[in-house]
Amino acid sequence: MGWSGVNAHFNRRGQYMFGSDHRILKRQQMGLLALVILVMAGGCGKAERPYNVVIFTFDTVRADAIGCYGNERVGTPAIDALAAEGVRFAQADTPLPITLPSHATILTGRYPMAHGVRDNGLFVVPHEETTLAEILAARGYRTGASVGAFPVISRFGLNQGFEFFDDDVSPNTEDDLGRLRKAAAKIYFDARRAGRVNEALIPWLDQHADEPFFLWLHYYDPHHPLAPPPPFDQLFADVPYLGEISYADSCFGQFLEHLKELGVDDRTIIVMTSDHGEGRGDHNEDTHSLLNYQSTLHVPLIIRVPGGPAGVVISRRVGTVDIVPTILDFLGISDIEGIQGQSLRPVMEGRFSSGAPSLYYAETLSPRLSHDWGELRTLYEGKFKYIHGPRPELFDLEADPGEVHDLSGEMPDRVDEMKSSLQEFMTRHVADHAETRVTMDEDTRARLEALGYVDIGGDTSEILEVLREGGIAPQDRVQDVNLWTRTKDALAQEKPSDAKEAVSSLLRRNPENPVYRDALVTALLKLGEIDEALRQLDLIPQVDLGGTIHPKSQTLMMAASALASTGRITEALDMAEECERLHPSAMVLYLKRALLLQIGRTDDADEALLRSLELDPAYVPSRAVLAAKLGQAGDEGKAREILEAIIGERPFFAPAHYNLGVVALGGSGLEAALVHFRRAVELDPFYIKARYAVIAILLDLEEGEEAQKAMKVLEYFAPESPETLQAQQLMEDYS
Repeated sequence: MGWSGVNAHFNRRGQYMFGSDHRILKRQQMGLLALVILVMAGGCGKAERPYNVVIFTFDTVRADAIGCYGNERVGTPAIDALAAEGVRFAQADTPLPITLPSHATILTGRYPMAHGVRDNGLFVVPHEETTLAEILAARGYRTGASVGAFPVISRFGLNQGFEFFDDDVSPNTEDDLGRLRKAAAKIYFDARRAGRVNEALIPWLDQHADEPFFLWLHYYDPHHPLAPPPPFDQLFADVPYLGEISYADSCFGQFLEHLKELGVDDRTIIVMTSDHGEGRGDHNEDTHSLLNYQSTLHVPLIIRVPGGPAGVVISRRVGTVDIVPTILDFLGISDIEGIQGQSLRPVMEGRFSSGAPSLYYAETLSPRLSHDWGELRTLYEGKFKYIHGPRPELFDLEADPGEVHDLSGEMPDRVDEMKSSLQEFMTRHVADHAETRVTMDEDTRARLEALGYVDIGGDTSEILEVLREGGIAPQDRVQDVNLWTRTKDALAQEKPSDAKEAVSSLLRRNPENPVYRDALVTALLKLGEIDEALRQLDLIPQVDLGGTIHPKSQTLMMAASALASTGRITEALDMAEECERLHPSAMVLYLKRALLLQIGRTDDADEALLRSLELDPAYVPSRAVLAAKLGQAGDEGKAREILEAIIGERPFFAPAHYNLGVVALGGSGLEAALVHFRRAVELDPFYIKARYAVIAILLDLEEGEEAQKAMKVLEYFAPESPETLQAQQLMEDYS
C-alpha cells in the first residue's frame, strides 16, 4: 500500500470515539483535570511536555526466540538495539498464555481474576475496568492503536480509551504483486501483517505527533500459521517461526525510525513485550493456551525511558502485569486505584531491596472452557513454581528451567504451603465484576472452533476463584490440539490426505465430536471421495452448539458442489435444500439458484435469487446476478450502478467485472468491455466465460495474434468446455 493508499485508508476508517454515556461519564470521573495536560518538572520549574508512550506487543513470542535473550539464529536487530538503549528483564512472565486476556492484563495492570477476561472470544473487557489508554486520555494524551488479528478487535473491549482504534484485520484478497491470494477464512483467525499494522497508524500519528500521545501496536505475525514474507521465508526456510519474528522486528524498526523522523523519539517511552510464548514441542505442546509451562509463559520485556538506564539486564522475576504501573510511575501519575502490578522503576534504577520475592500468578482456564478438561492455576514464589490442576506439579526454576523434574512428590510440605498461598492470592485479587462474557454469534464461534478454542464439551459454567480438584489433566490431552493444528494446516495447504490422517486420529479419540467429523468430510471431498464423504456426513448429529449448527453450512455446500461437479444435480439440490433448512443464508440460496438453473427450473431459480437478497440485501454475488438481469432487461444504467458499487466494495470479485464487461458491450464499446473481461480473468484464471469473451472481442477488434494466444490458454484450462468449442469455431471463421 502506497502512502496515498495509507491516507485514503485512514480517512475511510475514521476514529473510534467513546461509544456510550457510561464510558464518557467514566472518563469524566477519572479526574476533574481531564483537560489539563500532565506537567513534568523541568529545570527552573519550567513546564515540559510529558513523555509519549508506545507499547509494542509481539504475539506468540517466547523470550528465547529473541537475539538479546540468547537466540543466535534469529535476526532481531531492532529489538536488540532497544535492549541496549533500555532495560531488559530476563525473567518476565505473562499471567496466561492466551491473546485477549493477556493483553487485558498488559493494558490494565490487573490479573485475570480482576479484569475478568479468561479466554479468547468468550469474554469482553468490562466497562468497569480502566485501561492505560483511558488513564492517559483523561490527562490530555491523544490515544491511538492498531492491531493485527481478530482476538483483540474492538468488539472484545480493548479499544476502551482509544480515540483511534484500527482493527481492519480482514486479509487482503491480493498480495503485493496483485496476484489472487486464497482466503483462509474459517481455518484461522483473520489477521494482517505487521507492515499493515504500521501503515494503519502512521497517518494518524503524523497528525498528532506535536501532542502527547499513547500508542499500542499489536504484531500478530509469529502466531500460527507460519508463513513469513520474502526474504524471511528463504532466510528461515527451516524455522519459519523465527522468520516471522524477524519480519515483525523489521517492521518494529521501521516504526521506531519513523518516530525519529518525527523528532519525538527522545521524548517517548518504548515498551516491547509479548502476550505469551509458544510451545514448539516443549512438554508435547506445539502451540499454546493449554499448559502453564515457561515455554508459553516466559516472554520478552524491554523498557526504554529517554535519559533512563541503558544496557541494563534485570534478573529479578517480573510480570507483564507490572507494565502499567511502571509507565505511570515514570509519568508521575500515582492516583489510580485498583492496579495490581508493581512499578519496576525502582528495580530499573537500582533502588530495590533484597527482601522477600514478589509473588506472581498465572493460569489457563482454556482447557476447561474449551474442552471440559481440568483448569490450571500457577504461583511463582522465589525460585519455586507451583502448578495446581488435576496433576499438581512443583518446579525449581533455578535448578530446572526446563521444568522436567516435578518435585511435588519430594516436597509435599512446600506444595501445601504454595497451594495455600495460591488460594489466598486468587481471593485477594478478585473483583466483583470480574466475569463478563460475550454472546457469540455463529461467525465468532466458527472462528473459535477452527482454532480449537471451543469444543463440543467445553464447560462454560460459572468461574469461581477456588482451586478445583480432579478432571482430565490437560498435559494428557495436549496431543488432541496438536492434531487439530495439523489438520487445519493440511487443509489450508491443500494436503487433504494429511488432513484425513490427522483428523481420523482425533475421531478415534473423540468420535462424537462434530467439528472433527466436519473436517474429515472436507478432507474427503477435496480428495474426491464423495460417497465416503456423504457417509461421514450422515454420521454428524444435527446439534446446535451455542449458535453453530452441525453439520456446518460450508461443509454441506461443499458437498453439494462436489455432487454437482460429477453431474449428480438432483442429489446436490437436495443437499443445498438441507443446508437451507439448517443454515438459511444468502450464500445457500445463491448456490441453490445455480443448481436450479442447471435443471432448467428458471422460475424457481429467480425465486431463490430474490430470497437470497431478502436474507441479505448486501450479498455481493446475488447483487451481481441481479445487475446482469437488469442489463439483459435493458436497464443498463441501473445495472452499471450496482456493478460499480460492488467493485468499490469488493474490487477483486471477478463476476462483477465480467458483468460490467457485458454491460459495456451495450454502451461503452468493445475496448471498455475488454478491460473488464481481462480483469475478470486476472482475478479468476478458471473463469471460462470471461476467457471466451476476451477471445471474441479480440477477434472483433481484428487482433488475431492476441486472440490466438488467448485461445491456447483457454484450450489448456478447459479443452472440452462449450466455450472452448465455440471459441474454436470463431477462430476458424476469422481465419
